[in-house]
Amino acid sequence: QHLHGYKDEQLYCVAPLQLGPLPLVTYDFWLIGKDCCQASKRGFSCGSAKHLHSSGMIARRVLADDLDYYKLAVRQAEAAYGIMAAHPLFFEQAKIDEVPEELVNQAQQALHHYFLGYLGFQFLLVIAAIFFYFPPSERR
Repeated sequence: QHLHGYKDEQLYCVAPLQLGPLPLVTYDFWLIGKDCCQASKRGFSCGSAKHLHSSGMIARRVLADDLDYYKLAVRQAEAAYGIMAAHPLFFEQAKIDEVPEELVNQAQQALHHYFLGYLGFQFLLVIAAIFFYFPPSERR
């Protein structure tokens, strides 16, 4: 595995997601975590990475400051292992019950906005149909 860590004040750990033993052309999906790997040794223990099928994988918004460090770690992994990551995407591994409340609230709010937008669109279609099929001159 091509895991790597970039050390600043904290150790920013990255490991590519790869299904199967064959090498990929580009490694764009990366597991991330802080202070959960060792810079000098192999081993990635961020979240529940050893049990990929027993927990969910979520994509969290990474803070802009942290994103730069994770990208540096990916660049170092590219140089160290001779791999390419054209457009790295970062994922954190978490158990389903560890999904943050903020993520659940954002999903509920997005669904709420979708339904309100859909109902508003349907209302406008009904109004447009009334004016199209029954012009104001015919209603008198």
